[in-house]
Amino acid sequence: MPAGRVGRPARVTVAVGKPALAFLAAALALSAALSSCGLETVQTYDAPSFTYEGGLLKLTHDADNGSADYFLGYEIYYRAYSSETAMQTDREAIEDLADNDDSTPETCVDKLESLDFQRIKNEYGKDDRPLFTYGSDNTFYIQLSASSDWPYYRSADAPVTGQIVTRSISTSSKPVSFISQYSSLSDDDYEGSTTTTGVTVYFAFFAVAYGFDITTISNIYSLPRSTYTDISFNIQFE
Repeated sequence: MPAGRVGRPARVTVAVGKPALAFLAAALALSAALSSCGLETVQTYDAPSFTYEGGLLKLTHDADNGSADYFLGYEIYYRAYSSETAMQTDREAIEDLADNDDSTPETCVDKLESLDFQRIKNEYGKDDRPLFTYGSDNTFYIQLSASSDWPYYRSADAPVTGQIVTRSISTSSKPVSFISQYSSLSDDDYEGSTTTTGVTVYFAFFAVAYGFDITTISNIYSLPRSTYTDISFNIQFE
């Protein structure tokens, strides 16, 4: 099965004979009809490897995506919380959905967005899709911290040369640092009481492969991949 495609019609084997030939002809006709309507395959991608260790979010490219149609790169969805329990509840709901055999990337991304998960933005505060554009790079990192901006970089770069990532706040016209106040009133990416400096903030992160099909004008995703890790910081405001 070609990389990045699922749902190819199953092969049908029948006994030889007039009824069998008639059945086979009908099956072939149905397969051709589905193919002509574009329903025989569904474009999707493989989730990347996604881990958290030593303050680093590490996303590793899945090689099968490199040859998939319309593949562009990877995005990271996140949400911040003042409650560890609330964070775990939302994170596990998405993890369980992604692990369900009946789930699709679209249903999982819809769930992320229904729970107000946001996409991490670049240092200019722009939502350029995807955050990590795939080229020859296979590994991407984000350095998390309680007291300094979060740089992101590729496997060939050192952390000090990385650009920073920023929060997704629709009410702000400027980039918003991850080490800033989290407001219960205005922040799209936060659930909980407004923070003061030194208060613990809990985070959930999911990595998603992303592409865009210009022929159907539709987004294409992988299932989201969790770090399966509790992540929190006593945020020290800039």
